[in-house]
Amino acid sequence: MNRDLKYERLRSPRTLSDAFGPYAKLHVEPEKTPLRAYVWMVVWGVGIGAIWYVITAIKAGAL
Repeated sequence: MNRDLKYERLRSPRTLSDAFGPYAKLHVEPEKTPLRAYVWMVVWGVGIGAIWYVITAIKAGAL
């Protein structure tokens, strides 16, 4: 078996069209309002921070 052929089958896609096919919709619609994206960012940040705080407190024996 040819070495190049072996590696050709295992190669990763180089473009999005290679990865998803020629008919894939690769366009992402922007957020309607930047404020909405900012609010989601803050909500996720606070949520992750709160979970991290609780887990750390439990491991430290404070809760």
